[in-house]
Amino acid sequence: MVRDVGLDGIETFYPPHTKAQTAHCLELCEEFDLTPTASSDFHGPTHKTFARFGAYNTYGLGEPQVPERP
Repeated sequence: MVRDVGLDGIETFYPPHTKAQTAHCLELCEEFDLTPTASSDFHGPTHKTFARFGAYNTYGLGEPQVPERP
C-alpha cells in the first residue's frame, strides 16, 4: 500500500491548498496512517506564494507534525 512505497506523510498544509484540499489530505493521512506535514518553502520576500516560512493556512483543521524517525 502507501507505506510500501516509503511514504511517512503528506504535505497537507501548503499555501495554495484550499480548505477542502487540506481537509482531504487530512482524511488521507487518517486513512493511511500518515503524518500531516507542512510546507516550509521560502523563495525570497518577493515571491508570490512562498514569500515567508510557514505561509500555509491550517483553516483550524489541525496542525502539521513531524514524522517519527525509524
